[in-house]
Amino acid sequence: MEKIKITREQEEALESYKIFIRELKTDSIQYFIDNFEYWQTEFKPLQTFTPEQFLKLLCGWYEVEQPFKVGDWVYNKLTRKYRRLTSKSIKEVMNHDEVAKDYVLENMERYEKIEELWKIMLLELGRDKPEFKEGDRYITVEDYSRAVTHDDSKNYALETAKENRIKYFYPVESRIEVKDYDSN
Repeated sequence: MEKIKITREQEEALESYKIFIRELKTDSIQYFIDNFEYWQTEFKPLQTFTPEQFLKLLCGWYEVEQPFKVGDWVYNKLTRKYRRLTSKSIKEVMNHDEVAKDYVLENMERYEKIEELWKIMLLELGRDKPEFKEGDRYITVEDYSRAVTHDDSKNYALETAKENRIKYFYPVESRIEVKDYDSN
């Protein structure tokens, strides 16, 4: 039997509910059945569960979903930066003590709109329009190196970005060109 997946918010609500029921000295399942539809309190995150699911939760038959997964784009409110999560960056966050982990997680939010994210990042480079430019280079998640050319009429770079398949991006603005290079 598969465990029920819950969010951190639902886990916190469940712990509060257990304390509340202990103090009230009442049947936890019956109280849930009689009142869950009307909850506008800290227990509201528990409204989505059926009585059968709720019983499993009370017995500890659940696992908390990780708030982020590899490949997610997140916005860090502290640094005001966007980043794509890797397995290494997730381990870094999860290896903190509970206080530090909560602090980091509270200041990060998942960014779902990939196309908008790329437009923001391109504008932050100082570009007039949120578009890829001739000379930009990128590497896909399949490890293919690509360059944006002037005849990129099908706009492969933007399509690849929308599909969340760009692993590394090298904007033309940050490229250093070496002049008068003599290979001899």
